[in-house]
Amino acid sequence: MRRILDKFICHSAEGVDTSTLRLQNPSLSIVIFTRQLIVRFVSSFGVTSCYNGLMNDTVQEVQRIKKELVDLIVAKLEKSEMTVAQAQSLAHDFLARLPISDHQDLLIKLKELSQQYIDLRELYLVELNKTKDMSRDDALTQMRNAIAHGNIEHAIAVAKQQRGGI
Repeated sequence: MRRILDKFICHSAEGVDTSTLRLQNPSLSIVIFTRQLIVRFVSSFGVTSCYNGLMNDTVQEVQRIKKELVDLIVAKLEKSEMTVAQAQSLAHDFLARLPISDHQDLLIKLKELSQQYIDLRELYLVELNKTKDMSRDDALTQMRNAIAHGNIEHAIAVAKQQRGGI
């Protein structure tokens, strides 16, 4: 375990707090150090520019996904369901896909990662379901507005489009 810790420290990012590595439990030291390293890298990348506020939702969504990814990695490391090398690989592969341009781009990149990393499938499916729910809610709002304005044909067209052109 000590050799793994030493090897990991050699490949660590400069500026990460290594004082936690003096803990009695080497496994916990690796988990804490890995979390610090991942948080440092994840927070240093991503969508940084917003065009008149249009990207704010995407930026917030990416930040939330980053946090969930870090939490997932830490949980898997604590349960010994993931090795440090796997955690580093997952974090690296996620960061390599940044920046994210919009929600659809986020879904595409999460799908790619979830095919490579089984642990990410649940996160991808949650995001996919959110997208479907948002699309359904938008369609319902459009239909409600169309009916309120007496445009039944438009409401029917939106409903057909939502259902896949039935």
